[in-house]
Amino acid sequence: MPMPLIRPLRSFLAASAVLAVTGPLSAALIQPGRGGSDELTLSGLFTGLATGSCVHATRADLEALPGVVSLHERLKPELPEVDLRVLPLLELFKSLPPTAAADGIVLIGADGWESFLPMAFVKTYHPYLLLRYDGKVPAQGWPKIYGIKPLAPYFSDISPSLGPKLETPLEYGYNDANQLVEIRAVVTAARYAPFYGGKLAGLSVAAVAGRKTFLRECSNCHLGPGEVGGNVAHRSFQLLCAQATLSKDYFTHFVRNSTLYLPDTVMAPYDQMSPTELDGLVAFLRECREAGVN
Repeated sequence: MPMPLIRPLRSFLAASAVLAVTGPLSAALIQPGRGGSDELTLSGLFTGLATGSCVHATRADLEALPGVVSLHERLKPELPEVDLRVLPLLELFKSLPPTAAADGIVLIGADGWESFLPMAFVKTYHPYLLLRYDGKVPAQGWPKIYGIKPLAPYFSDISPSLGPKLETPLEYGYNDANQLVEIRAVVTAARYAPFYGGKLAGLSVAAVAGRKTFLRECSNCHLGPGEVGGNVAHRSFQLLCAQATLSKDYFTHFVRNSTLYLPDTVMAPYDQMSPTELDGLVAFLRECREAGVN
């Protein structure tokens, strides 16, 4: 049996509350969150977890799992090549498997970022968790992406050493996730139902294209219908819809030139977005507002 994401049972006897599970972790007790700065939470549709419960794993827990590997490469183009200790997510899932119904995972960052990865993507590209950078844990000094965005406590990405090169953009946005604190196993159709059902089942052709653009380019940072998506921006979906509807010129110019308006913004300028894509995005947000979607 793979090593579980727990400490020996005797170390839990003093815990004030524990969660009994069945399945691969049967006859074991999972300790509640220990409150450490390097805890990773696993929630949602994992085998043996009751609805609403979760596992809290420390870096030591993760480093003790089989399947940890060493790489020597750069995380981002602006960073040097260094030694990396990583745990492929598929190896993690051997210890705590997603249920048969779970066909996707959400990588959730402390800053509100969310990356959605279909399970087929995980099996093909072998994304990993970064455990040590140049031999160091975050407290010993991890770099920042673009000099502003912390990697810690965890970072997830894909590597050419572990899987094939990613040639096309993902349907649901960017696959990497920094400041990662939680992995949630979900059902794709249920997660994205607010984008497609009810009042959004009859969108115009332009708005359907704009919905694809929103999911691919915006949903990592911005909440969408049903408050699905990341929340780095801390702006409600209704506010985005209102901005796109009431001032299309300002909205589209801001998307393409965000740093001209807010030099310190973490939003990169989307100057690669075509006029057709922007028109579709505005159409989607406008029709959501007209339909009273929130």
